[in-house]
Amino acid sequence: MEEKIKVNSESLQDVLDRMRDEMERFNSVIDTLVDEACKINENTTEPECPFKEGDRVLVRDFNFNLWVYGVFGRQSDDGTSGFVLRGGFHVWKQCIPYNEDTWKLLGTAIEPKGGKT
Repeated sequence: MEEKIKVNSESLQDVLDRMRDEMERFNSVIDTLVDEACKINENTTEPECPFKEGDRVLVRDFNFNLWVYGVFGRQSDDGTSGFVLRGGFHVWKQCIPYNEDTWKLLGTAIEPKGGKT
C-alpha cells in the first residue's frame, strides 16, 4: 500500500512539473506577442487632432443626428477617434469647426461641404 502512494505522489509531481513547463512556455509566447504589439504601436502614428482646446466646434454622433454647438476640450483617450467637449464626458464621433461656413449647420443634420468630419 505504501508503495502505491509513493507512485501516485511521484505521478502528481510529474504532472506538476509538466504544468510548470507548459506555463513557462505559455508566458514566453505571451511576452513575445506583447513585444510585437508594442512594436506595431510604436510604428503607427495617429493623425494629429485638428482642434485645440477652446476651439468652437459643431459635434454629432451619426449623420442623422443634429449638429450641436460646443467648445472643444480634448480628443478621446479611450482608443477611439472621438472628441470630448470642454466640461463634458460624452465622446462625440463627428466634429467640425464652427465658423462662418458651418454655422448654418447648427441644429440640422446636413452634411458639411466636403463631407469630412
